[in-house]
Amino acid sequence: MAASDLSVVLLQLLERYPGDSALVESLFMENATFRTVCEDLALAKRTLQKLETFRKQGELTKIAEYRELVSELENEVADVLEHAKKPK
Repeated sequence: MAASDLSVVLLQLLERYPGDSALVESLFMENATFRTVCEDLALAKRTLQKLETFRKQGELTKIAEYRELVSELENEVADVLEHAKKPK
């Protein structure tokens, strides 16, 4: 993913988790697995948005699958953030 795309992904995360901005930024920069999940989430959201915009009869199943994928990835991001907040 290009640096400008990574910046967009990070900005979206910071908007979603404004109270955890320092933690989000730190995890995003230092944890490749977290960054990959965030990139996947951003890509899934873009794809879902395109599918919903150009909704065709045969794509209703695909839209449902992407909604589920987005939800799962959002939960994964939230879980990583919650785990990172716990004292060690």
